[in-house]
Amino acid sequence: MRVLVVTAANDNFMLLLYGLLNSLHALRTKPFTDIAVLDVGLSPPNRAWVANAARHIAEPGWDLPYYDDLRALNPSNRAKTARPFLPQYFPGYDIYLWLDADTWVQEPFALEACIEAAKTGGLAAVPHNHPSYSQTSEIVQWRKDTIRDYFGDAAAERGQWDAYLNSGVFALAADAPHWGLWAKWFGI
Repeated sequence: MRVLVVTAANDNFMLLLYGLLNSLHALRTKPFTDIAVLDVGLSPPNRAWVANAARHIAEPGWDLPYYDDLRALNPSNRAKTARPFLPQYFPGYDIYLWLDADTWVQEPFALEACIEAAKTGGLAAVPHNHPSYSQTSEIVQWRKDTIRDYFGDAAAERGQWDAYLNSGVFALAADAPHWGLWAKWFGI
């Protein structure tokens, strides 16, 4: 099973990326095959350092519709629009494990759990629990209304709206149907 860890960074996130990549390399057992980085604004010296720490580097385009003024304002948002297309950027892997650059991995079991969940055909997503993420009735209603607008009443009623999933850590099999659906709905 070939597992690719993917992350993204620009120069502003370089210290965080340094921490993530060093934490991955420090693991005694590595449940992944390779590491890839989406370059969304690395300077040549930083890109050279990344080239020594990761097997793949790619500079993503704007894979989904995005307002021109926002493209100019924040080109690093390509890291968000590229995520549904990770298998196209880095083909040949069975599982793609996304870790935001501000992630730090202390033990391999956390990665192993995500990888095992992705093997079942589902999306491995990590709940984000912290006192600063309050779940007020207004926030829950906003989530339900947003899902209803995009996917209809049935989907809005099925959701567990008091949970917050961290989009900065997920794993998904290369052949999972989620990729295409994600791109379709994210692109609307």
